[in-house]
Amino acid sequence: MKIEEIKVSGGRNIRDLGQYTTTDGKKMKKGILIRSARLDKMKKKNRDKFLAEYNISTVIDFRNDIEIEEGKKVVLDKNIKHLHIPVLSKAFFGISHEKKMSKITYKQSKENKNPLFIKNYMVNMYKDIVFEEY
Repeated sequence: MKIEEIKVSGGRNIRDLGQYTTTDGKKMKKGILIRSARLDKMKKKNRDKFLAEYNISTVIDFRNDIEIEEGKKVVLDKNIKHLHIPVLSKAFFGISHEKKMSKITYKQSKENKNPLFIKNYMVNMYKDIVFEEY
């Protein structure tokens, strides 16, 4: 099933996760869980319109502390709960987006064309996400 992207000026990778099939074979309801990339990349008026249109009551921010420090401050309506739950404690190319790390890892990815290196990198990254104490 293809989940269509929700178009919002300045927004990236915004999707309604409704209609995904759960592990027990049920389908999630539309309009309950919306995912997006960084809200700080949207202009305030576009972000506010998007949050209101989709009746967003809670924003869960998975970015690490460095990503938040490097981004723009996002001020949400007082009725929207904001939870900061960083998923990663360190940078991972393609997942976290710290300015310094992304330059280094981009350079490394261009230099190393070995498919086994790329596969191992992804396997180790997902192991860290799941098993890291942080």
